Amino acid sequence: MNRAPTSIGRPLFIVGMPRSGTKLLRAMLNQHSMIAIADVETEFFPYWVSQWSRYGDLSKYPDFERFFVRFTSYPFYRYMESRGEIVDPQAWYRACSGFSPSAVFEALIKLTAHFQAGQQRIWGDKSPSYLPHLELLRKHFPSARFIHIVRDVRDYCLSINRAWGKNILRAAQRWNDDVYRAHVIGASWPDDYLELRYEDLLADPVGVSRKMCEFLEVPFEPEIVELASSEENLGDAKGYERILQSNTRKYVAGLDLEKRHAIERIAVRTMKVFSYDCPADMLPKRLNRLQMALLKCMDGCNLLLASCKVRGLANSLRFLLRYSQITSKTNTPWK
Repeated sequence: MNRAPTSIGRPLFIVGMPRSGTKLLRAMLNQHSMIAIADVETEFFPYWVSQWSRYGDLSKYPDFERFFVRFTSYPFYRYMESRGEIVDPQAWYRACSGFSPSAVFEALIKLTAHFQAGQQRIWGDKSPSYLPHLELLRKHFPSARFIHIVRDVRDYCLSINRAWGKNILRAAQRWNDDVYRAHVIGASWPDDYLELRYEDLLADPVGVSRKMCEFLEVPFEPEIVELASSEENLGDAKGYERILQSNTRKYVAGLDLEKRHAIERIAVRTMKVFSYDCPADMLPKRLNRLQMALLKCMDGCNLLLASCKVRGLANSLRFLLRYSQITSKTNTPWK
């Protein structure tokens, strides 16, 4: 079976904690004529890398076909299928320029993002769960660039609690650890890593968009600040076909002072790094591993209950177990 090379274009990964503006960034950048970012989060690349030797020689189509059958159980594939967008294994195989994890991933993203090699220079993926895995992505995609968007931890915790019932203290600890670690790692890649604050993007979308375009070495196009459709399906920005500039400081009304200070005590170190206002003399207070493990169990129960309302118990259990397996390499187990 003949193959066409795909090594045209440079990869871009949009990362950040969930509910921090990654969808908004994807929507904006997809308005640019030279950028194509997949509409569906992949989330499976670290899992792929850990399992790759088990898939056989994918350059042989029978092995690739068996690999594809496994792939059809991934949440990514199931979600694409639910939208009527079926990944064709033969087209995917032909699109691969090689059969390393990165080459197969690149071919998949270019197919699903409808990358046009003659026009577009950048292909990309938006998966918030890749935030703890920047070094892994860098290893497999040495030419990649990364945009990390950061949202005020208090608004992040409030949003993730309202969306999925997640515990605000565990959310604060994960924000503190993952955002800070990405900041430290990214500082050593000044040409390939860009940090943005969600609040700055809302306050000055044109200025921040120009900064992103300069970073990506593409001309600024005014269209990227004009959303073609609503990207948000949860929260206060749900349904808006424009950048909702007022979607900040929700915690002022949404969190009482005790909860706000509890979040700040956990995240104060990283808040100061990103110039978020917090009490100057506040000392950091970490949650321990046992606390994090217990809160993770509670969050899992809340996710199951929420999913049951949509999928039913049996389907929810199957979905969440598979999702957990696929993303098991994406997060530290106790986090």
